[in-house]
Amino acid sequence: MAYANYMKCVFLLPVLFAGIACSAPPPEQSRWYKGDLHAHYLSPDGTATCACVAGWYARKGYGFVGIDTACRLADSTGSCLLLPVSECVDENGVWTTAVNITSRIWTATALREEVRRGNTSPNILTYIPQGAGDLASHHLRNIHRAGGVAVLSRGTLSRLTPEAAANIEDLRLIEIFDGDSLAEAPWDSLLTRRKTVFAVASDTSPAGRGWIMLQAASLTPSCVMKALEQGDFYASSGVMLAGMMQQENYFALEVDTAATRKQLPASLQKGHTTDTSRYEITFITAEGKTAKRTTGLRGNYASKFGDGYVRVRVTYTLSDSLAYHAWTQPRILTF
Repeated sequence: MAYANYMKCVFLLPVLFAGIACSAPPPEQSRWYKGDLHAHYLSPDGTATCACVAGWYARKGYGFVGIDTACRLADSTGSCLLLPVSECVDENGVWTTAVNITSRIWTATALREEVRRGNTSPNILTYIPQGAGDLASHHLRNIHRAGGVAVLSRGTLSRLTPEAAANIEDLRLIEIFDGDSLAEAPWDSLLTRRKTVFAVASDTSPAGRGWIMLQAASLTPSCVMKALEQGDFYASSGVMLAGMMQQENYFALEVDTAATRKQLPASLQKGHTTDTSRYEITFITAEGKTAKRTTGLRGNYASKFGDGYVRVRVTYTLSDSLAYHAWTQPRILTF
C-alpha cells in the first residue's frame, strides 16, 4: 500500500491476548493482507471443490481465507493461507464463526441431539444456556478455550439487547457486514458502553463483497490470529485505505483510489473512482454520532472531551442505491 509522506499507518490499540507465537515488528516492516474469515467449501456434488475455492481467493488477491472444516486443507492449492473455520449455529438464532480450530464446538442444539440419540445423560440439559445472550457467551467461551478466535454474526448481534451484548465477557469480534446487510448501530452501542470490540466484514459466497485488510508480520496462522485479536485490521466492502494515523487525540486517514478501483467490479473500475467528490470520510463518536464529515480523499479529526471513542467510516457512493465502504477499528478514549 502507498502512504502519503505525512502519514504512517500505525495501530495503537492495546494487546488483548498474550502468548501467541508471532513477533511484532515495527509497522513499516509489517505487511497488509486481504482476507475473508468465513468462506464455504462446496462438496463434490456442489459447484466447486476445495482447491477451486482456494484458487478463486488466491486469484482475487486474498492472502488468507477461513474455509469450512469440511475442506481438507492439505489438499488445497494456491498461494492463499487457509484457516479452518467452523460455523456454530444454535437455538434462538445464535450463530458464531470459530476461526482456526478443528475441534468441535458443542452448541445447545448439538447437545440436545446427543441426548436424543442416547449418547449422553439427560442431566446435561440442566447446564444448557437458555437466552440468546447466554448462548452466545457459551459459544465464545468454548471457542476461546479451544484456542480459536470467535466472530459473532451480524444477525445474532441484532437480536440481542444492548445490555445482553455488553455482558458477553469474551466478545471481541463482531460481523457488521455479511456481503448483503450492514448493521453498525449494535457496534456503536457496545463502544458507547466502553467495550472494545472490533468489526469484521465478510462474504460467505465467492463474490468478494466483504473482507478485511489485516496488518501482520507475516502470513502465518499465529500472526493472523494475533492481528485479529489486537484489532490490527480494517473492514471493507470495496474502499481501500492508503494510510491511517492515530496519535494521542488526533486521527487522520487517506483513501487509495487506485487500490479501490481494483476491488470493484470490472464494469465500475474506470472513471468514477477518481471522482473525489464521491468519497466521504466520517468520524464517529459515542452513541454513533457524527463528529466530523469530510468530502474527498483525506480527513482528520482531533477528539474532544466526551467523545468516548473514535472510529472512521469511508464511503464511496456510486449511486443512490450503490455504495462501498471501509470501516476502521475504534479507539476507546480515556478522557
